[in-house]
Amino acid sequence: MKSGFNIIWSDEAKNNLSCIIDYFETNWTENGLRKFFGKFEKTLQLISQNPQIFRLTNKRKNVRKCVFSRTLKTLFKKLKSLVILI
Repeated sequence: MKSGFNIIWSDEAKNNLSCIIDYFETNWTENGLRKFFGKFEKTLQLISQNPQIFRLTNKRKNVRKCVFSRTLKTLFKKLKSLVILI
């Protein structure tokens, strides 16, 4: 398996993820949290290893969109040959 790109989280992305985690910890079961984070890790792995499988957005140049669920989407951009910014 190839190592993939390094993923760097913007401050906004970190803050958003923190809010999402707080909400889930309050409103979801432990089993639901495990399933969510398992899927989340697999999605990050896909972004890291094969970012081009996600479609480009129409509004921002070189920005791709990963739809994680109906309500949770991630935008990311390849910055350098080995770095992706979320």
